[in-house]
Amino acid sequence: MNNSVSDSNYNMADTALNDIAQKKANVVQSLNTSNSAKEYVKEQLDEFGIMMCGSARVGKSTLINALCKRELAGKSPHLNAFTQAVTKYPLHVTYQDEKGRESVATVNFWDTPGIENWNEESVKFYVLELVDKTKPICMIYCASPGSLANLKTIKWICDACAGSKIFFALVCTNMFAGTKAQRDGILDDFKEILANVAGNVQTTKYENIHLSSKIGLVAAVNSEHFDNGDGYIRSETGVNELCMTIMEQLDEEKLKGWCITLLDNRDFWTKMSHDLQGFFKEKFPVFLRSARGFINEMWTTTFKIVSEITEITKAFK
Repeated sequence: MNNSVSDSNYNMADTALNDIAQKKANVVQSLNTSNSAKEYVKEQLDEFGIMMCGSARVGKSTLINALCKRELAGKSPHLNAFTQAVTKYPLHVTYQDEKGRESVATVNFWDTPGIENWNEESVKFYVLELVDKTKPICMIYCASPGSLANLKTIKWICDACAGSKIFFALVCTNMFAGTKAQRDGILDDFKEILANVAGNVQTTKYENIHLSSKIGLVAAVNSEHFDNGDGYIRSETGVNELCMTIMEQLDEEKLKGWCITLLDNRDFWTKMSHDLQGFFKEKFPVFLRSARGFINEMWTTTFKIVSEITEITKAFK
């Protein structure tokens, strides 16, 4: 990789990504400079990031839409030449905070294709820069059956994430596509990388997920309706379990961001309600202090959905 081009790209990335922090500072500056005004604005400007890595056309955008149940549009984050490697998919979510105020949070999905042929130093520097500037909740690397993936690059990305305490998920997308050998090949490669980075990989209660606690996981999902044209039809599979497993591995602040990411995913909150109840019984006392209003709204919405489904079911009995 040409170092001068690389350095130029990184400088452009630094300048553009710093705009996020500067814009927030400008908003605070333009308001009353009292402590209460500053605190209010900062609380209303929750911003989170999720890194999405992998080659083009492996199902990253489809997985993004499956996670948040929105059709997100990719945007250039004004990184000039760097846009060849980064596309931002912003998700804006409105919710009530613990004081009853309307809060708007933003989750930016940072899509980073095109780094498969970089050398180790460039890959790790690039990932560490993104981690520093975007403060990601987690990193999700996608590969689909039949796609080309540089295993060394994937390991370097995972090494950088693990060193920065960023939980990573290695995901085989389109789990019903291709041949069984292709699917198994991706999962075996992913599990080997996870074992090399974390040292210990365990099975989980979910069939298609292997985990190294607090470090990373390997999963297979199908993010949308699948039909191979020959009568082999499958529905969305594995996304809820992926969401739940990531949730269980996050610290308090990242947990809030992940829940905000999934807020409009009604399918997740209903189908995973049993697992969620057990999880929040353990996490709730700590998490509640920073996200009481959000949790209340989330559970109110969830219980309302469950109640509606129950009533519909009764009507057909």
